[in-house]
Amino acid sequence: MFLGSGILVTGILLTGATASASVAIGVELLDGAVPSAGTFTVIIGFSQGLLLLVLPRVEAVFIIVTSTVGFRTGAFPRWLVLFGYIVGAGMFVVPLLLEPILLAFPIWVGVMSSVLLIRRKRTRSAQSPVGQPFVGSTAIDRNGTRQDPGPMRCWASFP
Repeated sequence: MFLGSGILVTGILLTGATASASVAIGVELLDGAVPSAGTFTVIIGFSQGLLLLVLPRVEAVFIIVTSTVGFRTGAFPRWLVLFGYIVGAGMFVVPLLLEPILLAFPIWVGVMSSVLLIRRKRTRSAQSPVGQPFVGSTAIDRNGTRQDPGPMRCWASFP
């Protein structure tokens, strides 16, 4: 689900962008005839439908799945998981064709990336002496204690 939703986000974004540019490419680069107003409206409607209706919903699935994986592995703090769930649910519920909702995904990615970088820096400085490589990651179990899951432990093994 995680990998699939990421690939789907990329595919929808590229398809919508290609549909938006198809008229200009056809006329300018391929020396085609200028399409009628009806054809142009259908093409632009298709690209806008992908970018404004479908893409935010698929991004919401990606946010919710990533937040769940981060929660189960202990990679995300609890507040970041709740923030991800709220953003993901908001992207599903917000009225259709509301363009500011398109900013929710990049903002979430920026917050998540910043938190992961800060946590990684803290974990490295606390666990790895200078000159030794950092191995493994730290997970938090249900009791709130830190555990090193080791290289073979998978998040799917949690109940």
